[in-house]
Amino acid sequence: KPVGFNALKLKSLGYYALSCRKSTDHVLDILEPYGSLTPLLQVLVLIGIIMFFVTSADAGAYVDDIIAANGLENPPVLQKIWWAITQGAAAQALLSASSAGLSTLQAVSICAALPY
Repeated sequence: KPVGFNALKLKSLGYYALSCRKSTDHVLDILEPYGSLTPLLQVLVLIGIIMFFVTSADAGAYVDDIIAANGLENPPVLQKIWWAITQGAAAQALLSASSAGLSTLQAVSICAALPY
């Protein structure tokens, strides 16, 4: 229950209750006070998040492809597709490996980066 002046002000605007919800709901709940624009803004946020992950994965596949092609700046397209599929399959395997899912992926990332 909020007691401070700023906390009460945030509660009246609908923001204070965000801390009581699951962390996966926070991103879309922040947009609730925008009323009729909320569905449009939520779609735009989801598109932005998807674009971020797609472009990040594409950049990772491109780097893997250049390394595999011995530094060739324009490696074969089929080889790039291979690395993109392999990268996606490895991520999916790590997410599906246990019930912990994301924590498994985070632990593997930390262990892989440890030598560097």
